Amino acid sequence: MKRKKEHMVHVMARTGADLVKLSSSDSPLKVRCGATGRLIAEAVLNGNGQALVPISHIRMAIDTTDGVNAILDNFDLNDTNTLRPLLFALISNLETK
Repeated sequence: MKRKKEHMVHVMARTGADLVKLSSSDSPLKVRCGATGRLIAEAVLNGNGQALVPISHIRMAIDTTDGVNAILDNFDLNDTNTLRPLLFALISNLETK
């Protein structure tokens, strides 16, 4: 059985985001986003401020209101095809269907 390719999200660090601290073992994201928040920060750190992250990681990190706030405080989430903010891309995609 073929595995369906997972959608990716272009994640960019916001100005002032301390990627070293956010990706460390005592990351403040661990409390608000679980281990996935730290993994996102690590990918962005390794990508020099940006990375392609599986949408499933974003989904897990924003499982709570605190997680949403933590991710959006530190990162910009963009559609990989248009590089528009992810929320705008999702809304415009729904309007065209």
